[in-house]
Amino acid sequence: ALPILARAPLAMLCCCCTDGNLSLSLSLSLSLSMRSGRIEIVQLLLSKGVDINSEDQRGATPLICAVEGNQPEMIRFLCQNKCNINAKYLNTEYSAKPITAAQLAKIKLYSDCEQTLKTAKKEGCLVC
Repeated sequence: ALPILARAPLAMLCCCCTDGNLSLSLSLSLSLSMRSGRIEIVQLLLSKGVDINSEDQRGATPLICAVEGNQPEMIRFLCQNKCNINAKYLNTEYSAKPITAAQLAKIKLYSDCEQTLKTAKKEGCLVC
């Protein structure tokens, strides 16, 4: 189940900062939106200047979060908006060494996500 923030209205997502770190709060909002497929929130956050390659508190980029949420359409959107397809993420639940989004998709057996990433790379999207 997704945290309640993933289903929250946009105003709540953008105002959930409790520690004074608005940048981290917006990155968290972006990550949660990735996992839940809330493209309208992602578009708004990006239009407000949130970095498409920002890391959440775990060190995961939005692309990694989209794979974790099994969101191939969100992956496609990120690639069309110049995300870093080669960014690596370390989570020992998945691997002892840092892995890319494509490697994570393969580990989690998310074939649609894996295929979307392969297509993006095949089309010349090293940094999409």
